[in-house]
Amino acid sequence: MMMTNKAGVAGVVLLAAATALGATGTQLTPKGLTVQAGDLGTVVVGFPALATSGGVRQGPATSSVTGSIAQLTYADGSNVRLELGADGAVQIHATQLAASAKGLAFSLTLPTTVAGKARWSIDGSEPKILPEMVGQDAFLFKHDAKRLVLTDAQGVGLAVSLPFGFMQLQDNRIWKTPTFQWIAFADLSRTGAGEGRFALRVSDAADKAGAPALAYAPAAKPGAGSVPDRLTLSPGEKGIRIQAGNMGAFEASLPKQRMFGGLRDVAPPSELIDGRFMPWLKLRNAIVGYLGYQGDPGFLHLLELMFAGPPDANGYQRSVIGLWRLQYGAYALFSFQPEVLAEVAPQLRFEPARQPAQLRLHVNDVTGARIAPFLNNWGYARTRETALGNLRLMHSLNQQLHVPVKDCREAAEFLLAAKWI
Repeated sequence: MMMTNKAGVAGVVLLAAATALGATGTQLTPKGLTVQAGDLGTVVVGFPALATSGGVRQGPATSSVTGSIAQLTYADGSNVRLELGADGAVQIHATQLAASAKGLAFSLTLPTTVAGKARWSIDGSEPKILPEMVGQDAFLFKHDAKRLVLTDAQGVGLAVSLPFGFMQLQDNRIWKTPTFQWIAFADLSRTGAGEGRFALRVSDAADKAGAPALAYAPAAKPGAGSVPDRLTLSPGEKGIRIQAGNMGAFEASLPKQRMFGGLRDVAPPSELIDGRFMPWLKLRNAIVGYLGYQGDPGFLHLLELMFAGPPDANGYQRSVIGLWRLQYGAYALFSFQPEVLAEVAPQLRFEPARQPAQLRLHVNDVTGARIAPFLNNWGYARTRETALGNLRLMHSLNQQLHVPVKDCREAAEFLLAAKWI
């Protein structure tokens, strides 16, 4: 009997240890989710940060770990309970969430000593080696994705699986920081007032399992499935829809990219001379609006090249020409006005559409825009100039070619192969 009791106690101890350490080798520590990744050493997936309004990411202010459970608190009063299962599944339950909390951000860093040795693969892609030399583009990967695998030359490493999200893998050496960094953004599934849930799996690379199921079913991934959707702006926290885009907005759905933008207002040039205006010297003050994308940047990569340094604490970057960039979850936004980015970013969302479309264009009444009087005056001036030009042509036909006055219009139409109206 004594031997049976000892065996039972030992079994309980072993079970508790397996739960805290995970059968896959994932361990819950005060730093986050830790995996021994062979020659890569100890890799830590940090505790999730909350992605808030305006693109701000705030990490936990305090953390406490007891066995397989971590309790996290945040400066805005939000609480997160993180539980690690024996199979590497991580269940996240957030409570007392601030209204500004829109999603979660996960990250891990690797030292540059693994350059030329570590291999990475995302969503089953052919493994690639982390480069030894610094390239021109800091981003090795930047797209919607669900699974990251990092291994050493022997194939030992870790895998991080999400149910949905956006991932980027970057070489921070281009910003004079000797690390590689992986960052993932995902929407937080709201399951009640001030409550949300999420699930992911952190395991060794040999584990082929995907993301675990949520305690509650997640909201559909934006843009996924057979139901068509469109990008729109939801009312803000006070129920007020933002004004950016009140002149018009567009959305283009491309194979690997969703591009969108909105125009609030355009200031007229300061001077109109003979129906012509001089080039705008202060373009950034004349056009008020935003441009953004989700997924591959496409030709907007030209804008990305303008930003060399890392973003500030709020996620903003500023180029030498005064253009601002904000990375807000899966969205990258550009504007000459940072306040427009702060208004737009937290209100971007997908909603069902009546039918699929590659291009959507919405134009509002522009009669109240600042540029409307200018456009009216410019249109009048151009119309007047065109009418006077027609009269000058017919006068020249009469005076120089001696065409009878009554035949001048017909002769002009013949020469121009056009019909005057």
